[in-house]
Amino acid sequence: MSKRKLIISLVVIGVVAIFSVIGTVSGVLFIKGLNTPEGTTTTISNETTNEQVVNAVPKTTEAEATTTDITQPEELTQMLEKTGYDYDDLKDARQLLVVTGGNGDYYLQRYEYIDGVWQSAGVKSKAFVGKNGTVSPDKKLEGDYFSPQGLYDFGFAFGKNKNPGTKMEYRDVYEGVYWVDDPKSELYNQWVDGKDKEISWASAEKLWTYDEYIYGAVIEYNTDPVVENKGSAIFLHVGYKYTAGCVASDEATIVSILKWLNPKDNPKILIY
Repeated sequence: MSKRKLIISLVVIGVVAIFSVIGTVSGVLFIKGLNTPEGTTTTISNETTNEQVVNAVPKTTEAEATTTDITQPEELTQMLEKTGYDYDDLKDARQLLVVTGGNGDYYLQRYEYIDGVWQSAGVKSKAFVGKNGTVSPDKKLEGDYFSPQGLYDFGFAFGKNKNPGTKMEYRDVYEGVYWVDDPKSELYNQWVDGKDKEISWASAEKLWTYDEYIYGAVIEYNTDPVVENKGSAIFLHVGYKYTAGCVASDEATIVSILKWLNPKDNPKILIY
């Protein structure tokens, strides 16, 4: 065989060998593809697999989605914004009584915290506040006939009538029970039983003499600490006209609220 024919033969053999190898690899890959579970992607490179990319994307947990999607009542949101509070200020509460209005026209609205949302509880009720309206606590003074604006806890309930069924601590009002409103007294803005204390004040409300106090509850304004002359005896009580600084409503409404209040729910009152 000539040298030329020998070279041509070797080239042909080499080409055939190369195509044979390519065919074998393709066949293997094809067969492997048939054995790969449907819907997955297989690669022989060093690139990240589709599964790794999917797993790398942060997932929103159900709790996060719930928090993000929560919409609180618009009216309550606006009320909080007006008074300089937000929902963080209510994080420990599950009951909220809102007092709002203006120009002598005020109302009460109850809210309950259920499954992450503040929801109205019952219809709005007519309310009465101080004769002069409401005022920011930094301007509030003893005897000014203003109700203090702000967010406050409820203290104990009380009344000349027997406990109507409230879960709050309930104190009976009888002759000899006072609420001291003398700013100079060491007992200023405190409930005092005259049987236990010597009268050492210049002025105090004789609670047993007020028809409005058949049912009531203490609003914890200026109680801890007590500041001289910043106002005293701020209650939620029965009433049908303006007050000296308290919040009032009709007897049926006050009894209903007292039955509703539960110390386990850390009830608060928001006045504006």
